[in-house]
Amino acid sequence: MEMQRLKKIGIFLIVLISLAGIGYLFMSRFYPHDIFLEPLPAPAEPGILPAPETGSRFSGGLEEAGVGEVISPGALFPSGAVSRAIIYEARLGIEVSEGEVRDKASQAIQIITSLNGYVGNSWIEEERATLYLKVPNDKLNQAIDGLKTLGEVEYEEMTAYDVTDQLVDLEARLNNSRATEKRLLQILEEAETVDDIILVEDRLSQVREEIERLEAMMLNLQRRIDYSSITLSMEEKAGIAPEFDLEGLLSLSLRALYFAISLIVVGTFFVAPVALVGGVALLAYKRYRERRSA
Repeated sequence: MEMQRLKKIGIFLIVLISLAGIGYLFMSRFYPHDIFLEPLPAPAEPGILPAPETGSRFSGGLEEAGVGEVISPGALFPSGAVSRAIIYEARLGIEVSEGEVRDKASQAIQIITSLNGYVGNSWIEEERATLYLKVPNDKLNQAIDGLKTLGEVEYEEMTAYDVTDQLVDLEARLNNSRATEKRLLQILEEAETVDDIILVEDRLSQVREEIERLEAMMLNLQRRIDYSSITLSMEEKAGIAPEFDLEGLLSLSLRALYFAISLIVVGTFFVAPVALVGGVALLAYKRYRERRSA
């Protein structure tokens, strides 16, 4: 009896493994990115930017500035950048020794201010910090070299955006608006009726609003050209002893269980039609033999 029970259990396990294997083959054929093999996304930490992938481009809110040109880390400015309007953005991630984050952040601010730069925004904690720095365009390489001495460099990226065409377009639109304003002022001096005066003044008000808007856009763009941006991410070096992540382990275990059940269910539904047809055929064959023997 014990041997028969073990035999039944073995057959049941073989059936389950076979169904799981069939389900895996089916899912890998029609759904290659399964839920188990796909790596778990790392939880985002507020204020800390992830390290960029090799060849990636940092999007810094310059969608209107045109297509960005990715520069390899540590590269010097292009030789033709003097005659072009270029916006430079850099990202730098460094690791520092334990307990030195605040001190190194202060040193980073001193380096930037010594180069006539300033801190746009900062987020500093005991174990990590993020600084958004601005530095004159011609001091960008010098600033990066100084910041790299604060710790071990984890990643470095520099991106250049050519906004020459955008700057030229804004200047042309601004000149046209100013010319329109000048013509409207001449017409206003020649206006004789109250209705004409009101109509011209209304149009003149619209043109002046457009001039102010274009001037503000040009001023903002010119500031971004004159002052390059550096996003500095700073963290303490990771300890030697790994932390036991119970939450992550449970999450991974649940995903594995869900994946195994999915394979068995898919395999069962895949085999069910074949088993049904085979069962009907076997039953018909048995009845045929019974009739023959009778």
